[in-house]
Amino acid sequence: MAFTLKKELRPYKGLQGGECLDHVLAMNPGTVLDIGSGDGKHAAIMRTAGIRVTTISMIEPADYVGDFMEYDGPPVDCVWACHVLEHVPNVGAFLAKCREMVNEGGTLAVTVPPLKTALVGGHINLFTMGTLIYNLILAGFKVERIGSYGYNLSAICSVDPEPLPALEFDSADLDTLANRFPGGVFQGCDGSLEDHQWD
Repeated sequence: MAFTLKKELRPYKGLQGGECLDHVLAMNPGTVLDIGSGDGKHAAIMRTAGIRVTTISMIEPADYVGDFMEYDGPPVDCVWACHVLEHVPNVGAFLAKCREMVNEGGTLAVTVPPLKTALVGGHINLFTMGTLIYNLILAGFKVERIGSYGYNLSAICSVDPEPLPALEFDSADLDTLANRFPGGVFQGCDGSLEDHQWD
């Protein structure tokens, strides 16, 4: 039986990415790579659920202290990146590395803060749900579930077996990629997007 945060550790309110973590726990992956693990709260919950977790952080405590882009460990069932993507200098390269680290049939679970106008130290990338999904699609992921809650925009993805079509990196690309967005999109649509498969 899969461990779920909602049942076992209520309330998770206040835990960054708590709902996304609940979805990951319900999937019961055997191995997880926790990128930007910070104080280890997410990893501790996953380990309590019997998941083998490797933590990566630029600071201790972590199993691997250093830059994720230089990490050369084995692929895992789930890559977990909670409130990390807003900090990375090259989002495309980071997500490409995440894709390399996901086992066949595995998952990427990513959470970022919602779009804000305040300038925050370390937050060099800003996201709406739409731009988060756009980046994930360009990195070769198929976005399965999305949810917005509290200070979180979360997406759960698999590796997309379909290669990307030819793109112009201009307005026509949204028409080309529209069917890869949950619920579809069009040029100029509201990038907040509704939750999809998040219940």
